[in-house]
Amino acid sequence: MDITKIPQYELLEHHYVRELESEGYLMRHKKTGARVFVLENDDNNKVFNIAFRTVPTDSTGVAHIIEHTVLCGSDRYPVKDPFVELAKGSLNTFLNAMTYSDKTMYPLASTNDKDFFNLMSVYMDGVFHPNITKERKIFEQEGWHYEMDSPDGELTYNGVVYNEMKGAFSSADEILGRQVKAALYPDTTYAYESGGDPEFITDLTYESYLEFYHTYYHPSNSYIYLYGDLDMEKALNWMDNEYLSHYEKKEIDSAVTLQKPFNKMKEISLCYAASEDDDEGTYFTWSKVVSNALDLEKYLAFQVLEYVLLDAPGAPLKQALLDAGIGVDIYGGFEDGIHVHMVIQRGLDVFAPRLRVGPGRAQHPGGLLKLGNEDTIAREQGRVFDLGRKPFHLGRHEHEAVLPHAPAQQVRHAARDAFAAEMLIVAADFLCADGRVLRDCHHGQERAAGPASLRGPQDAHGVFHFVGQPL
Repeated sequence: MDITKIPQYELLEHHYVRELESEGYLMRHKKTGARVFVLENDDNNKVFNIAFRTVPTDSTGVAHIIEHTVLCGSDRYPVKDPFVELAKGSLNTFLNAMTYSDKTMYPLASTNDKDFFNLMSVYMDGVFHPNITKERKIFEQEGWHYEMDSPDGELTYNGVVYNEMKGAFSSADEILGRQVKAALYPDTTYAYESGGDPEFITDLTYESYLEFYHTYYHPSNSYIYLYGDLDMEKALNWMDNEYLSHYEKKEIDSAVTLQKPFNKMKEISLCYAASEDDDEGTYFTWSKVVSNALDLEKYLAFQVLEYVLLDAPGAPLKQALLDAGIGVDIYGGFEDGIHVHMVIQRGLDVFAPRLRVGPGRAQHPGGLLKLGNEDTIAREQGRVFDLGRKPFHLGRHEHEAVLPHAPAQQVRHAARDAFAAEMLIVAADFLCADGRVLRDCHHGQERAAGPASLRGPQDAHGVFHFVGQPL
């Protein structure tokens, strides 16, 4: 039977995807509105995934805890930990669950037909009929609970997610990444830690946890993915008969709100715990919102751009900054895992080891630099760049004469300018294929300074000084 003829589903789009040699079908379950994406091909590694848009309004880690707990037994599979049993005993080629800032996913794969449908059954029953509504101890085990080793012992917190996130928050890189996202999107769900901040995980109540589950874990808020050489008709009919048809369509407000643009660049200085002998614990990052994630051209262009500038062997920007003695570790990141926007992020262990770190300031051999609102780095002064029709010329070596022992402010200004210049030169090759070129212009609007060709609809970006604070 042609899957487009299955009466329980409405076909929205059908295309042949040449790059994947697959027939692609975008469908909607008529009764619930559940969205289904099918990629049918001859790959024997069959894939299933069900995802829900989950938008936290705090940092208690409720989405993360639910991800753990729905796979701790269900109506049809009432064992303590079916996920562990599947990992040990099934023929899966992939089995996992992931919590993101705005969604939670449950993907699996197998090359065996029988095993694939067994795995799919366990996952569907777990997300729609979990034991969490009947057994509070599952929440306490995976989330958090009080614990005492002895009657006279100290009262402590414990829990799988609580301990996992304590480890995650011990990494300076992890903390920096979270703070960047929170600063760029302060009025959205991205301002919160979906995995859970140990400081706030213990604020989560069992009642709030169940409310979050019942709000978002519904077919109307789901997206289901099927891939490979499998009986698609059987899979679609099975999902409808066993689960989807048992629900009515529900209006769920899970939209990700947009961040309003900032009036000017945001600068933030933060401290984190570091050991006393950590002499390379200072970070500087330049981060910028560049586009909506659905802009496919920029999505691809910035992945190429980030690789060319920072990741490729002999990457010019990375090498120029290292040669100038600006940092001991230069790296960047392109955030492509969130719905609203994508971020280019610059992170450096700034000036180390020629830097002594103290509370709120950094001592450089060439000068004293205060880290805070008084710092003038990347203010809206000087040049910015825009798209235009006149040629734009900037020598690639203009900023390579920076000396390692130049005053700190000069070095950091040069780092920023070199970054912008190199980025624009490479961006011209990838983003201006229609014949337009970059030109130098003056900042004439009350908006954040930065390459205008990289500005997206949400032009919020910032410079971060991240200072190691000895314990």
